[in-house]
Amino acid sequence: INDLLGHDAGDAALRRLSASLRRQLRPDDVAGRLGGDEFAVLLPGATAAVAAQWCEGLRAAMEGLGFEAGGLPQPVSISVGHATWDPGMRNSHEFMRLADQALLRAKAAGRNCVREAIMGE
Repeated sequence: INDLLGHDAGDAALRRLSASLRRQLRPDDVAGRLGGDEFAVLLPGATAAVAAQWCEGLRAAMEGLGFEAGGLPQPVSISVGHATWDPGMRNSHEFMRLADQALLRAKAAGRNCVREAIMGE
């Protein structure tokens, strides 16, 4: 968005995403911006199925939250990769690496979709 429409439009999209995240987070959930257009959300106690459903709900909500820039409607979509903590994981870096690999698969699949991490990736 920044490259095509400028930083004001990019900031507007980030505000939309942040507002949507705040509405969907449960009391113990945590969300944070990792940088650029990447965010991380921790859903404590969520099973893989619950996380997948939550991610899909966020993706669908963002798809419906377009905004206007330059007098034209601008669609918004997100790609989501999610991972579920496994007791066999050595550390949080391994957890984040799995989620990032799932995100890369979502982007490679054409974007605007959710992909779950595959253990052993």
